[in-house]
Amino acid sequence: MKSKTLSLLLGLALILGATVTSRADDQQTIRIPQGRGQGATWATPPVSQKYTCPMHPEVISGKPGKCPKCGMNLVLVKEPAAPKK
Repeated sequence: MKSKTLSLLLGLALILGATVTSRADDQQTIRIPQGRGQGATWATPPVSQKYTCPMHPEVISGKPGKCPKCGMNLVLVKEPAAPKK
C-alpha cells in the first residue's frame, strides 16, 4: 500500500513540475497578432532591449534567458543603424 501511494505522489509531482516548467517557458516569447486572415502579421511590443534565439529568430524576449524550443541562450538583438541622409 505504501509503495502505491508513494508511486502516485511521485507521478503527480512529476506532472506538476512539467506543467509549471512549460508555462514558464511560454512566457518568454511575446508576440502580438496584427490584422486577420492571410495578410496578418506579427508585431513585437516595444521594449528597450530584445533577445532572440540564434536558431529560432521567431523567439523574441524582453530579457535574457533560454530558448523554449532548443534551450540555447537568447542573444541581444542589435538594431540596424539608421541610414544617413
